[in-house]
Amino acid sequence: MNRKTFSLVTSLAILSSSLSPTWAAGKDFTYNNLNQNLPIKAQLDEIEVVEEKIDLPLVTETMPDESVRNKYVKIIFVPEIKTVNGLIQYGELIDVDGNIIPINKNSSEEEKSKSFYVLSSARWSDILNYKEDGKLILPKLAVENNESNPEKKEIHKFLGWSLRNDLIDPFNLKKYKKVSDIRKGDTLEFRSRFETLPYFYRTEENLAYDSDGYRIIDFSKKYNRNKFISYSDLSGWKGQLSLNEDQREFADPEAFTSKKIYFYFKKNSGDYNFGDYKPSIVKEKNNTLWYWYYGSAYENIAWDSFELSDKVEEYKAICINKFFRISDEIDLNKLPLPEGIYVVKLQAEDGYTVKDLDYSRHAVRDGVSLAEVKSIASKPKLIDKDKVQYYGEVAWYDGYKKIDKPSEFKINSDTVLTARRVIDFQSEKFTPEVNEIKVNKDEDVTIKKLKEGITNLPKDIKDLEIVENVNTSEVGEGKATLKLIFTDTSSKEVEIPVKVINIIDAGIVTPVPEIKVEDIIKEEVPYNGTINLLDNIKNLPDGVRVEDLSEKINTKISGTYTGRVKVTFKDESSRIVEIPIEVSEALSDSYTPQVKKIEVNKNEDVTLEKLKKGITNLPKNLDKIEIKTYPDTSEVGEGKATLKLIFTDTSSKEVEVPVKVINVIDANLITPVPEIKAEDIIKEEIPYNGEINLLDNIENLPDGAKVEDIIDPIDTKSPGTYTGKVKVTFKDGSSRIVEIPIEVQEALASSYTPEIKAIEVNKGEDVTLEKLKSGIVNLPKNLDKIEIITYPDTSEVGEGKATLKLIFTDTSSKEVEIPVKVINIIDAGIVTPVPEIKVEDIIKEEVPYNGTINLLDNIKNLPDGVRVEDLSEKINTKISGTYTGRVKVTFKDESSRIVEIPIEVSEALSDSYTPQVKKIEVNKNEDVTLEKLKKGITNLPKNLDKIEIKTYPDTSEVGEGKATLKLIFTDTSSKEVEVPVKVINVIDAGLVTPVPEIKAEDIIKEEVPYNGTINLLDNIKNLPDGVRVEDLSEKINTKISGTYTGRVKVTFKDESSRIVEIPIEVSEALSDSYTPQVKKIEVNKNEDVTLEKLKKGITNLPKNLDKIEIKTYPDTSEVGEGKATLKLIFTDTSSKEVEVPVKVINVIDANLITPVPEIKAEDIIKEEIPYNGEINLLDNIENLPDGAKVEDIIDPIDTKSPGSYAGKIKVTFKDGSSRIVEIPIEVLIPMAEKYPVQNSNKTEVENLESLNSLEKSEIEEKVREANPQVASIEVDHRGDVTLIYEDGSTNTIKAEYIVVLKEKLPEEEVPEDKPGEEGEKDPEDKPGEEGEKDPEDKPGEERKKDPEDKPGEEGEKDPEDKPGEEGDKDPEDKPGEEDKKNPEDTEEEGEKESSQDSKEEEKNYKENENKLYPRDEFPRYYARNHRTPTYKVETKIDYKESKPKVSPKKFVIDTKTGTYTVTEDGKTLEKNMEVKPVIKGGRTNLPLRALAEILDAKVIWNEGTRTASFTRDGLTALIQIDGKKIVMSNGETIELESKVLNINGRIYLPLVNVGQVFGLRSGNSLDGVDQDIEWDDNDKTVTINIK
Repeated sequence: MNRKTFSLVTSLAILSSSLSPTWAAGKDFTYNNLNQNLPIKAQLDEIEVVEEKIDLPLVTETMPDESVRNKYVKIIFVPEIKTVNGLIQYGELIDVDGNIIPINKNSSEEEKSKSFYVLSSARWSDILNYKEDGKLILPKLAVENNESNPEKKEIHKFLGWSLRNDLIDPFNLKKYKKVSDIRKGDTLEFRSRFETLPYFYRTEENLAYDSDGYRIIDFSKKYNRNKFISYSDLSGWKGQLSLNEDQREFADPEAFTSKKIYFYFKKNSGDYNFGDYKPSIVKEKNNTLWYWYYGSAYENIAWDSFELSDKVEEYKAICINKFFRISDEIDLNKLPLPEGIYVVKLQAEDGYTVKDLDYSRHAVRDGVSLAEVKSIASKPKLIDKDKVQYYGEVAWYDGYKKIDKPSEFKINSDTVLTARRVIDFQSEKFTPEVNEIKVNKDEDVTIKKLKEGITNLPKDIKDLEIVENVNTSEVGEGKATLKLIFTDTSSKEVEIPVKVINIIDAGIVTPVPEIKVEDIIKEEVPYNGTINLLDNIKNLPDGVRVEDLSEKINTKISGTYTGRVKVTFKDESSRIVEIPIEVSEALSDSYTPQVKKIEVNKNEDVTLEKLKKGITNLPKNLDKIEIKTYPDTSEVGEGKATLKLIFTDTSSKEVEVPVKVINVIDANLITPVPEIKAEDIIKEEIPYNGEINLLDNIENLPDGAKVEDIIDPIDTKSPGTYTGKVKVTFKDGSSRIVEIPIEVQEALASSYTPEIKAIEVNKGEDVTLEKLKSGIVNLPKNLDKIEIITYPDTSEVGEGKATLKLIFTDTSSKEVEIPVKVINIIDAGIVTPVPEIKVEDIIKEEVPYNGTINLLDNIKNLPDGVRVEDLSEKINTKISGTYTGRVKVTFKDESSRIVEIPIEVSEALSDSYTPQVKKIEVNKNEDVTLEKLKKGITNLPKNLDKIEIKTYPDTSEVGEGKATLKLIFTDTSSKEVEVPVKVINVIDAGLVTPVPEIKAEDIIKEEVPYNGTINLLDNIKNLPDGVRVEDLSEKINTKISGTYTGRVKVTFKDESSRIVEIPIEVSEALSDSYTPQVKKIEVNKNEDVTLEKLKKGITNLPKNLDKIEIKTYPDTSEVGEGKATLKLIFTDTSSKEVEVPVKVINVIDANLITPVPEIKAEDIIKEEIPYNGEINLLDNIENLPDGAKVEDIIDPIDTKSPGSYAGKIKVTFKDGSSRIVEIPIEVLIPMAEKYPVQNSNKTEVENLESLNSLEKSEIEEKVREANPQVASIEVDHRGDVTLIYEDGSTNTIKAEYIVVLKEKLPEEEVPEDKPGEEGEKDPEDKPGEEGEKDPEDKPGEERKKDPEDKPGEEGEKDPEDKPGEEGDKDPEDKPGEEDKKNPEDTEEEGEKESSQDSKEEEKNYKENENKLYPRDEFPRYYARNHRTPTYKVETKIDYKESKPKVSPKKFVIDTKTGTYTVTEDGKTLEKNMEVKPVIKGGRTNLPLRALAEILDAKVIWNEGTRTASFTRDGLTALIQIDGKKIVMSNGETIELESKVLNINGRIYLPLVNVGQVFGLRSGNSLDGVDQDIEWDDNDKTVTINIK
């Protein structure tokens, strides 16, 4: 651009700017601090240079001209208030004087604002002071919040302005010299900000606004957050939460209802109690709220007094549906169950505990069956004190009644269920037979006497107890109840009929002088005073002695007591009299201290006088005051001291005085602040919604004192007690802050309960306020006004309602609904008006209790010819109160009116009567009369009709009792009154046999370990014969150590008795004497911390621990300091919680770590070990990656101790990384325990001291038959039997139970066995069949040996033996021809071998006896006893042996699908296995049943021994699935390469090994050899050829 063009443009710019409306007005703009003008020069070639000065305004509301726009910054003030439904609401801009500042004319409804333009180079202070015509252009601005609710208007005060969410005061920016320093750019936008709610409810997290829509700045710094959830992890209920009316004032509308509600409250804004702010549960039919808890533990109860804080974020509701498990930590006395929910307590029979019983108490809804309570095991398991499980049947019992059908056992009260062994309890098998017994009138009926009433008393009775004794005070029929306790601890109660007869001669008893109740004086004793009962009976006859028999009473414990004195009369007869004693309350108990904080100087020696000033209401009845603890004045801060106030009655109270330690100032420079006495402070009592004025609530202020109210606003619409604060400034400028108690009274509306009635209006009627008011029968007088909130709809005939708002004189209000009935109005022109009935003519019906109502005469001044009919519903006049009757008045013209008659039913006479009773004394066995019992009521009313005895006192025993009288009043009402009765002994002392003494030195102290059992039945030595001891002690909690006193009743042979006290010492818990020493442990961030690691944090772990549990885990989600809590449970069941400090450190960068391969839980196979078996954990993980090695690192486990254990293995992967894996191990109980011994039938023997082998054999056979699970049996020479099971465990049977001496007959002849008798075979039997003998054999030659056999070569065969001899199979032999004898054997050979055979047979017998498998599995391998006589039978049979023809079969198994084909005789069938085969370790494992079918073998499964047996072609194989061996009936053993698989309850066996048993060879399709079992790796099939 050339020079001329530039000058022209500049001139035009100046000209254009001069046309600006503001500047063109010629206003005098000044810029006081502007040191230079802004000359703009325009120069044209044709014109002289013109130089012009322009003064720019500092502030303007008008946008500057474009030419100087870049010299200005635009400042925008946006008066936003809040955001509602996504829309911003705006308020009015005002200045400091309250003047409204108009917003920009171009501001839309969407964004209202006020703009200013300020010179960017100007100082900010000059901008704020810039004026035009003496008026500030940019005044100090504020915003009015426009809230209509005064409370909300007060809460949401204007805070100021924000710039980019930072609260900043634009009118006090002293630190910025220029506008441009505030923020770079051409625009500054300030938005108004307001105070947010102190607390509010929302349904979402991470908020920017409170529930009123006001923006929150720095939300996380300002607010705490708590979350309420309406479901519980355990109850599973997911319901709704709602808020009450007051809470809704601080909540979004969408917050009700919701499954979760968030509660936000400002930090440091006061106390928030859980009970005041918790939401409500929306009620559901079958879900009942019990309580709230916080955190993860159900024991963390959120009581209503619990203070909300930022430490707890989540609260959950425990709601009970059908049932809920109750933690042991919950005290049901403090936290009772809701109505309709009952406690079911679970326990075990004596000597046992319930296995895996985590919760012994369950809350169950009324009517729910036991089967529906899924948290209670349907079949409980019992373990004894040695932790050994009982494997017999166990069931739940209600008492001793078995619950056979849990679905029919309904819970309708608190219930105790006992897990018991299912046995026939002796009590259930016993049916008592009783007959009536006779006793004398007033006789003390004993157990011995009552036993006579049971004619079939069983022998297996352990003890007898009297549950209810017969009343012998009257002649007549009665009954007693005996409890029979059997030896198995079960019990049965039996009722015995008793007849009381009269046989006493009354002439031999001298009556004991009476003592009247009114002559007994109550003993009133001051706290810690002395009791003297020797003068508490008036009007005693001469010669009387009084002796105090009372137990010692501690008069430091106030209350009502009973003393006992013995009054001995001149004739030495005596009475025991009870004296009421009242020990007064300690003076300290009635004193409640009021304290205030005192200030002391740092390092000051605080005196008693100074500390006493901290108690503002020191009592006058003090003896002295002592300093219990001094405050620590070594540091500035808050502290406390403790004073002990000792009263004149020696009682005392400790009071904590708060102390503030301040920095010491030279006392000479401090003028003491004038005191204000507590008695000069006047309580401020405020009516509801009244105004608080605290300026005149202090009396006796010194001259010149000024009072200033500094109280935070109090809502006087919320009744309650508050504390106000005033600042009292004295003449010298010093001041005190004084707290004034404020009581805001309850609203008048809250104490008013309206009573309403329905009103009738005509259809289409305009209902007036007056008419509606008639629907409120008890309209209060203290009303200011009444407003109609909703009118009734009278457009249609029917039922409706209207709502009135009653506004009381204190501005409180209550809305009342009036029921309205709209009736049809008839054209008034043709209707004869119904006669009116005036209100004053209606007479109120007053009816006495249980009286008759008659409403037919309750209307006065009725016209002639009227009929009155009572239409009222029946009213029960036994219930007092106000009612309304209805009568129909039918006039002469048959028109009618319905009239309501008020009815008042008087209160029953019995309701207004409160009986006053006193204890009466009666003699033992006295027939107590009504007249005597009436004396127990000191204020008998006069308006009684009669008195009946409801229950008589039991006077059969001396002691305390009661009787019940029924007082029937003249109005038929009644009241039952209990009269206390004391039964005393009045027997002639001359007829009493002295009770035997018990010496103190014969009493043994009972020392009980913590949580042990107390037994006081053997704690008295040297008792005489025939004594019974009964424990009468109250239950003692042996979990609380200390000294106690037990009480036993010693009943002597003559039935006299003494009560003896036994000292009891409960030892301290092991946990109490243990002090843990801890150290900090380090864990990685996000590490799952194990118990083993946490245990390292306790350096002195005690040895006497039972177990350790993790109570709380450390939070490893963040690096930093934390803690975990371990619960140490000691062997005495006591426990101690120990906090272990934990430091969470940063885990190494995961990118540098190769992750260790995972092992899935479902791939871990539980190891089940038979008793005394071997543990092998190397194959208990499936699907391990290639190259993984498994190492067993388990600590040795004693498999002779059944139970659950955890084994450990180390899995090392191909890359060298490794994992430690825990394998669950279950050691089964020994078979000897699983199969209790069953005694066999007895065997007759010749000599009890030396049994022969035949007798032993017979015993063995009988024992085996009775105990089929046994593996082998040993019988010794006396007949004692040892049963040996497969797992090595043993049981024994004593000879006395199974052996009996044979009776020898005179001249007994042994019959000669003839051939063909026992053991004889049919002559048609073919040679070679089982058990057959060679015809040449002589007796005793059974299992004959070759004479050439060498010693030890048992079973070896001669090479010359013919086919068919023992051990050799002839190809043509039929199945079952084992043990066949050679027909060429000679008698001579048998004779030579007879002696040797005897020894060999004994040896073989022993060996066979100890075989692993039971006899019933291989019956033919047990020959009959060799000592049984046999006889030679010569038989010749010619026959041709033949072998049945077997068709070959071919099986092809697809291991991928579990299908297989069977080909036989040219036909092929396809079948499916129930489950697919499993390939493990390169071996194919087939399901047990499928394998048996394919091999055509008979399979037997024995659950007891966990054994499978296969039988095919006469050969049997036995496989114990917990082992790794196959034992065959021919004595061979095959080792399995791995254990038998048990997957989901199915047994899988290796095909190759089982095939090997039956002679099947295996190979694969690639080896070129035809095998019986072929594996094809290409299509994963197995081919089996059965020939």
